[in-house]
Parts: sequence; structure tokens; C-alpha cells
Amino acid sequence: MFRSAVRALKMQHIALDSQGGARICNGLGIMRACLETQKLEQLEARMDKIADRVARDRTNVARERTSHP
Repeated sequence: MFRSAVRALKMQHIALDSQGGARICNGLGIMRACLETQKLEQLEARMDKIADRVARDRTNVARERTSHP
């Protein structure tokens, strides 16, 4: 995504001064950080679901063992 954004800027032959370039790089860095945060939150939610399922399965197995002598 970031490479394509930079490529698009190059293709438009935009003459950027160093301040403009710095602003673009800063903006892309912020976008990347936001996407990484979003991905980490998605992974955390998936891990919570897996942990809940494992705990539930272990509880069910323990119940089955105690109910069948």
C-alpha cells in the first residue's frame, strides 16, 4: 500500500520540497501505525476467542470424566 502511494506520487511527477516530502512520509508512517494497531487488535480478539474455546473444551472434558466413573 505504501509503495503504491509513493509510486503514484512519482508517476504524477510532483515536485516536492523537503518539507512536503517529510509531511508525506510522516502521514504514511501514521497510516502504517494505525493499520498495525488495528491488526494487533484483530489478533487479540481472535486469541481471546480461541482461549475461551479451549477453556470451555477443557471444562467439558473434565465434566465428562467425572460423570462417567
